[in-house]
Amino acid sequence: MKTTGIDHVNILTDDLDASARFYEHLLGLKRGPVPIEGADERLGAWLFDPSGAPLVHLRWNDPDGDLAAESQPGGPTGAFRHVSFRCEGFDETIARLEEMGLDYQSIAVEALGQRLVFTRDPSNITVEMNFAGD
Repeated sequence: MKTTGIDHVNILTDDLDASARFYEHLLGLKRGPVPIEGADERLGAWLFDPSGAPLVHLRWNDPDGDLAAESQPGGPTGAFRHVSFRCEGFDETIARLEEMGLDYQSIAVEALGQRLVFTRDPSNITVEMNFAGD
C-alpha cells in the first residue's frame, strides 16, 4: 500500500454556518456543494482549496442524529470526527487489515469513483482510506 496524502478532515459542529465561515475566512477555503449525489446539504458542508480539492467536511451535530451519542464538539475528543487518506493498493490494504485482526468496513461510492475503507486506530479515532480507480 502507498499513502499519498490526506484527503480531508471531518469535523462535527453545532453551528454549521459559523464553522463554514470560519474556514472560509481564516483559511481562504471556499464552501461548495456536497460532492455526494442526493446528500442533504443542511446536514453538512464541504470546503475546498483554490484548486477545487476538498479539505474540510463539516457535519452538523444533529441532537437527534446518529452521531450525537458518539461525539460531541468540545467533548473529550473535541470535534475531531475522522481523518481520511488518499491511498493506493486496495487489495493489499484489505489483506493487511485482516492480517492485523482489525475490524473494518468497505463501501463503494460510485458517484465519486472511489472505494472507502474505515477502521479505528488504537485511540478509537476513525481512519478512512480512499481508493480512486483502484
